[in-house]
Amino acid sequence: MTKSICTKVCEYEDDSQGSYRSNEEKTCRGCGRTASEIIEWYYATKERKIEIAKAARKRTKDRKEAEKQRKMISLDLI
Repeated sequence: MTKSICTKVCEYEDDSQGSYRSNEEKTCRGCGRTASEIIEWYYATKERKIEIAKAARKRTKDRKEAEKQRKMISLDLI
């Protein structure tokens, strides 16, 4: 069994618009997986786990880049 990529920071990103988000859209701030991927992890093949891990890393990287951009924009407004 492939080791879980869980970082023990299990919380979903806030939806600032307050709209409903399905499990496919909710993303863990710790590992970057969607709720559906977290559930799927336990029975996924090794190949599928690799796919999930790659997608999660990309989501985490994209989220961090977006946060960095928001901070730069907010500094420009000061």
